Amino acid sequence: MNKITVLLFAIITLYSCAPKEAPNEESAAKSYSDSLTMKLIKIHKQGYINGFSVAIVNENDVLYQTGIGYADTGSKDRFTENTIQNIGSVSKTFIGIALLKAQEMGKLSLDDPINKYLPFKVFNPDYPKVDITLRQLSTHTSTILDTDYYDEKS
Repeated sequence: MNKITVLLFAIITLYSCAPKEAPNEESAAKSYSDSLTMKLIKIHKQGYINGFSVAIVNENDVLYQTGIGYADTGSKDRFTENTIQNIGSVSKTFIGIALLKAQEMGKLSLDDPINKYLPFKVFNPDYPKVDITLRQLSTHTSTILDTDYYDEKS
């Protein structure tokens, strides 16, 4: 009995001292993903926002995506990565960079009328004979007002 105990102890000791296999890329990504999700949940629990979605992408793939909290607190509909939301002013940066890059590449001029690029016509009701330019739209100087529309939809 004593020899079996010593042998068992030796096997357990050797096995526990053996080097562990390094985690593969997939398990490491899952670990980081879980860690990020837990941090996002912690932010949500502070109570400042009902719900939000997060995505991390590169030029080839979606690396991470999740929704946190509620899209509708009344009905307790969960906020998912597919929940539609108004993006508001966040898009201004991306639109500005895209417009400047397109101008740099000679694809457009900021002083072109917007109707040159749209499959429908846009007119300012206060100045119907004056062209609205890309520059005016991108700098919010076209005098078109849409505040009431967005106030109703928010």
